[in-house]
Amino acid sequence: MTGEYYHSIDNKGRLIIPVKLREELGESFYITKGLDNCIFVYSQENWKAIESKIEALPLSKSRNLQRMLFASAVKCELDAQGRILIPQKLREYAGLAKEVVVIGVLNRAEIWDCDKWAEIEQSEFTPESLAESMEELGF
Repeated sequence: MTGEYYHSIDNKGRLIIPVKLREELGESFYITKGLDNCIFVYSQENWKAIESKIEALPLSKSRNLQRMLFASAVKCELDAQGRILIPQKLREYAGLAKEVVVIGVLNRAEIWDCDKWAEIEQSEFTPESLAESMEELGF
């Protein structure tokens, strides 16, 4: 998944999922707590792959990850307008109020508060950090 899409959450906690990402996510998909206080969005296929990977790990190494991902997970289905309802608990976790950005990140999408995303872009996505990452990966 790729792209950066700006939208608003309505008063009921509903968010329009961008058409481009809807095509990749399908009619129903999962949302859950993500890293850095964003919301991760996974297609059913990718969610099943995550379940399998985590299930294969020893419980002693994966129990906190299991609790974080699965306790907060919600299966979402698009309404007629292409929206999902983000539960209040997940909105609070990610600090989502009104303006959000939905980004595509390889096999998932992420939902961010616009201001928080702007801070990350400014502080963490410097030309130097990009060059360092590319060098580490052999580009």
